[in-house]
Amino acid sequence: MQNSEKKFKGNKKELQKEFQVLDMRLNQKLQRRFKITTVLIVGDDEEIQKFYKKFLKLSGFQVVGIANNGEEVVNMFKTLSEKPDIILMDHRMPLKKGIKTINNTLQINNYSKIIFFSSDLTVKEETLFGGAFAFLNESASYKKLIKVIKKALQYKYNFFNQIR
Repeated sequence: MQNSEKKFKGNKKELQKEFQVLDMRLNQKLQRRFKITTVLIVGDDEEIQKFYKKFLKLSGFQVVGIANNGEEVVNMFKTLSEKPDIILMDHRMPLKKGIKTINNTLQINNYSKIIFFSSDLTVKEETLFGGAFAFLNESASYKKLIKVIKKALQYKYNFFNQIR
């Protein structure tokens, strides 16, 4: 009996490795078939970052990064091999405001949709004309945010950036 137990333990490690490889292949196939929407969060308020990250994850989205300011998001955006589907961006940030950041990110990749959030409603028109897909007041409901994200995913690219 002890010999068969040793043989089983040896096979168990091999089976675990094989299972991990099969699991990885299955996940890759599922991701190709059922693409998970990726989101990049941009804002300097750590509490808001954490909240959005948790909320988006619970809603079935994958947060691929968090940037604290405009400079950081542009640098991060350049290095990401797969660009996020959605960029959730605040207006007031250190180093580079959200409006300038929109232009920089859309020049790198015009397929990511930027959803701008701010309590400063005076910048709404400027952000939308600048290439943001949508503008949400910071006090907008999370139901509204999900609705806007789903609507943004229906469009292939940012058309405002194409006509400038």
